[in-house]
Amino acid sequence: MSADVFISHSNKDKTIAEAICHQLEANGIRCWIAPRDIQFGSDWTEGITQGISSCKVFVLVFSDSANTSDHVRREVAKAFSLGLAVIPFRTEDVAPNRSLSYFLETVHWLDAFPSPTESYFGTLTDQIQRLLEQPVAANGDGGKHGLRQVAAVAAPAEVPAVQTVSKPPASQAKPAPRLEPKKGNGLKRTFVRFNLVFLPILAAAIGATAAIVRSNLQEGAQQQVVSMAKVMLETARASRKYTTEQIAPLLETLQPLDQQFHPQSIPFYAATEAFNYFRQTHPDFAYKEAAPNPTNPRDRTVDWEADIVNEFRNDTSKKELIGRRDTPLGPSLFISTPIKVDDASCLQCHSTPDKAPPGMVKLYGTANGFGWQSGDIVGAQIVSVPAALTEKLADNAFQSIFWWLIGIGVVVFGVTNGVLFWALRSAQRISA
Repeated sequence: MSADVFISHSNKDKTIAEAICHQLEANGIRCWIAPRDIQFGSDWTEGITQGISSCKVFVLVFSDSANTSDHVRREVAKAFSLGLAVIPFRTEDVAPNRSLSYFLETVHWLDAFPSPTESYFGTLTDQIQRLLEQPVAANGDGGKHGLRQVAAVAAPAEVPAVQTVSKPPASQAKPAPRLEPKKGNGLKRTFVRFNLVFLPILAAAIGATAAIVRSNLQEGAQQQVVSMAKVMLETARASRKYTTEQIAPLLETLQPLDQQFHPQSIPFYAATEAFNYFRQTHPDFAYKEAAPNPTNPRDRTVDWEADIVNEFRNDTSKKELIGRRDTPLGPSLFISTPIKVDDASCLQCHSTPDKAPPGMVKLYGTANGFGWQSGDIVGAQIVSVPAALTEKLADNAFQSIFWWLIGIGVVVFGVTNGVLFWALRSAQRISA
């Protein structure tokens, strides 16, 4: 069913979500809400995805329950990947967790507290109606098809007749006085003419130098951020290796996996959790071990991550992928490496459910994370960072360099004019 607004909510917020749906539809705004709009017998995930894709606006009923819901997090990620307008309708004074804040930290919130929550429905309705309206910008040039109109200039009414002046007799003619040019005026005119040419050249040279310097600084800042991301990937690999070779065997010795399963013994889990601690001091960076068929649902790929995994699968010789993508929060840089099953210990947990630790099967179920084979590329390690960070680094460096360029330009202007003044005065004294 085609709709205007997708309403995302947790099960505990069903009453509020249905009330919002009723309010919007009473005002002629078509809504998509689960489970009402999912056809009986159809796949739930596919229905949610189709529902989000059919809408223009995404309303998130945000509460403490929604903050911990994996379904809500995936719906928010899908909405941002499709470029929908997102309105978080916050019913409780709760800050979003790290996963949701990655998407929502720059979005304007609509706080629906203190109670009653229904008193904020009107504001929400008005905001959605404004988003759904798409006025066409008017042509501001004033002419048809954007053409500027030029006023005609009138020609002179008549040309005055030429007047003749009688020439005086030779005896009465007086010699014209000799006009001596003032030396100061000539020097001033020379300076003005010179600077009319020199100043534009100097300004163009400074501008071109500034543009080249800024471009080099941006490239250098991007290389710096990419180098930092590579170090993080190496750190994540080290964490994975440490977990596989030391933590997992130690836990197996202390308590066999068939008695109790510890997620900390899984490389995927350990690397991700270690990076989450890193993000506490470096919130601009994001790390994910994305897999199309993960054991933990939080590691499942979204659309652009699945494209990266498929590119590694299509070209197994490729060991690294660096790119730039557009997001609702602005451009983002990413660097990724493939995750390959090259350790037999991986197959202990991911080959078939009957070979996996019972504790893991009990925790995550048997639907995901199985069927892996040795040599398979099962996912990708991805570090992403907003491109605004590289621009910020470049801008900070460029500001100081720019003022240096201005200072150099002023010095060049002063020295050049001083030399010119000295040369002209010397020439005048010689010719005097």
